[in-house]
Amino acid sequence: MSRPTSHRQSAPRSGVGSQSAWRLRNIESLLEDLRVNGPATQRQLAERTGFSTATISNLVNILRADHRVRTQSVISSGRRAVLVDSSEVESKNVTIRASSGL
Repeated sequence: MSRPTSHRQSAPRSGVGSQSAWRLRNIESLLEDLRVNGPATQRQLAERTGFSTATISNLVNILRADHRVRTQSVISSGRRAVLVDSSEVESKNVTIRASSGL
């Protein structure tokens, strides 16, 4: 027996458990990992954060479009990979050096 499909659209949710709220939490977790542990390939980020490689790819695309991370093609273990580096880390370091007179 197949279930009838509903064509009713639900209103977008923006509460605590909504998709957009989860995405924001995931972005914050990814940026925090980059701040603490430094640049990594997308596969390494997936291993470090516990997110799937597809989730990492989607988050990196969002952050790259917002100019919050940079990506670079690299070879890792003989395979093509994408290295992700947080633009925020570099800009914060520049700000600290400028404000301290260094």
